[in-house]
This record gives sequence, structure tokens and C-alpha cells, in this order.
Amino acid sequence: EVFTSITEKKSGPSLVIENKIMYGEFFQPKIIDGFAINQSIKDVPDVVIQAKHENVSILIITYGGISSSIPTVLENLFFDHEIIANCLILSKIYPLNIGEYHELFKGIKHILVLEEGNEFSGFSSEVLSQIIELRLGEEIQLHRTKSSTGCIPSSEELEKDFIRSPESIVKNILDFLK
Repeated sequence: EVFTSITEKKSGPSLVIENKIMYGEFFQPKIIDGFAINQSIKDVPDVVIQAKHENVSILIITYGGISSSIPTVLENLFFDHEIIANCLILSKIYPLNIGEYHELFKGIKHILVLEEGNEFSGFSSEVLSQIIELRLGEEIQLHRTKSSTGCIPSSEELEKDFIRSPESIVKNILDFLK
């Protein structure tokens, strides 16, 4: 169904980047008390997890496999550190129009873009460039974080140190907010 909706409306080639680890998974984040989960109505839907509270400290923007960690990150931030965060999970990263989510930027003082891969010329570069170009938040502090650089180890134990965990993401956010 997703592939049909992508290819029917395009006259040229379509490139779909997949995460093989997530084959067969359906992103259905667990409901967190005090948060609402909304899905955009698009061919390839985006997900917004938004606190039902006005004092949001940070907006997290991400995509891909790392998105499965987000509910745990939001819970840990809220319950362990009293930090309220919203999250925008993008499914379609090209063409990217971050401006369509301008409402999420109102009142936000910090934005963290979670990069699944290398930060050089990556997803986070484009997101942050658009935020600056569209003047979505001139008083907002911007930050990005990436995965480790290099080949993913074949050892499960070493892989855990390489791939982002909810705990490492929370640590990055706490360091950023200092």
C-alpha cells in the first residue's frame, strides 16, 4: 500500500530506504500518560508525540529505526528528570518540508535532531538548515546528535555500544540542556 501510493504519483524513479531490522514491525508507540500521539494524513505518514502540557522544554526531531526508542526517551525525561519533550518522527525524508510543522516550534527553546547515521551532509543538516532558512525559531537553541561513526560490529555486545539506546539519547539531551 505504501509503495503503491509513492509510485503512482511520481513520473520518475522512487527510492525507498529501508531498515531491515524493522521488517514486519508496525510503529505503534505505547501510549504515555500525559502525551497525545498523532499521525499525519499523508501517503507516508509522520508521527507527532506531543505533551498535553504547555511547558515543553525540547522538541526532538528524528526518523527511521531510532524512532522506536522515542517513547522510552520521553518517559525517562519526564519521570526521571522532569523534562517535558515533544517529538516529530518523519517517515518521508525527501522531499522534506519541515515548515509544515511550524506549530510545533511555538514556545520551544531547544531542538534536538537525532541523526540515525553520520551527521555530515545528513538528515540533521537538512532539518537544521530548513529551520534556520524558514526562521521557525530565531531564539531556539539547535543541537544534533549522531550514531557512532564506522562499521556496525557483528558482535551483539559491541553493537549495543555502537547503536543508540534510549539511555544514551537521554544523556545527550541532558548534556545539551545544561
